[in-house]
Amino acid sequence: MAGKAKHDWAALKDEFIRGGVNLREFARNRGVSYAYIAQKSSKEKWFEQRDTIHREAREAVAEELVKQADDQ
Repeated sequence: MAGKAKHDWAALKDEFIRGGVNLREFARNRGVSYAYIAQKSSKEKWFEQRDTIHREAREAVAEELVKQADDQ
């Protein structure tokens, strides 16, 4: 029988994608091997996903600011 996973990778991925810290610092703060998380994040395209989420958030903020300016 396999042992329990040491890390909740889905939670770590979500936290990294939504955050702004670099991968090496993130790994150190979470007690995860940098080499392993670098390989996993590359394979699963964490950086691309983070870029998409951050871009969408910036666009939403910009749209809201335009809407507020139009309402004044």
